[in-house]
Amino acid sequence: MAAWTYIQNFNSLNTADLTGQDSWSGNVLFDVQESVVQEGAKAVLGSPPSSTEIYIARTLPAGVDSGTMVFHVRATKTSGEAGSLQFRVGTTYAGRIRLNADIYIDGVTTESIKTAFSANIFYKITVEFLSSTTFRAKVDDGAFSAAITYDAGQSNPDTIRFTAYDTGSIYWDNINDGTVAIAKISQPNLLLIGVA
Repeated sequence: MAAWTYIQNFNSLNTADLTGQDSWSGNVLFDVQESVVQEGAKAVLGSPPSSTEIYIARTLPAGVDSGTMVFHVRATKTSGEAGSLQFRVGTTYAGRIRLNADIYIDGVTTESIKTAFSANIFYKITVEFLSSTTFRAKVDDGAFSAAITYDAGQSNPDTIRFTAYDTGSIYWDNINDGTVAIAKISQPNLLLIGVA
């Protein structure tokens, strides 16, 4: 088993279906697009056409039992389930970060890590893998959840899966190990003046 190592900001992928790129496989309604991004030029959009669940998955380099994962997520709806990032052992569900009015961490137990998230805002999710069977998470600079045990006795997740539910759109961007520096200007009209 290993620490989290997968890094993907989607910027070098083709603006097209995510399936078939970077070893992702699943529904063609997940697209690499350039209109809404957290950083860089591209992010992934999942947009179900009706009251259904769509998903796409990628096998990780190894099963994860330590380290940190950071990703960014944004949803256009806050009522009902918007989507999730799931951790799986092969095809078997182990745990997830879920957007459904609140942002939750789910495993054997469930905990809200962000009450009443807002639509159309990217949230930074930090996941810490505490052991082969437990993980915890936080949103932005909030407090970490309690340690959550993976569901159904699962351990060492080796697959991640994006899911999107019902109608609305959900975006994912900038998956990393917490060591990637991000330069982002949040005030586009700010004038910087330097003196030489």
